Amino acid sequence: MAIENNDLFVLQKSGGGELRKASVAALLADVVTPVVPEEISDLNDVDTSGVTDGQILVYDTDTWVSQDFPPAQDLSNYLQKPGTEGSFVINETADGTITYAEAIDGGEYAT
Repeated sequence: MAIENNDLFVLQKSGGGELRKASVAALLADVVTPVVPEEISDLNDVDTSGVTDGQILVYDTDTWVSQDFPPAQDLSNYLQKPGTEGSFVINETADGTITYAEAIDGGEYAT
């Protein structure tokens, strides 16, 4: 049996002990729908003014602001998500290169 909007509920007011009744529709009418940001610029603590392609967000005291990516940053050994979904094993070679390998039975990886 499903609850319908016109079903009545008996509610007991806390403290006074008096009984009230309300419909589901009346209770739902009091629910405030929250405003959910649709874009990052809708957030109060994010400043997107002057943003350009290739920038990153950094936290500056109390606000997220755009900033150019540090030019001297070496990303050659950073992991990147594989192009497919699945289970992967992280592998580090003797020279320190870190890569993903596709996992097979028992957590082993294909070589």
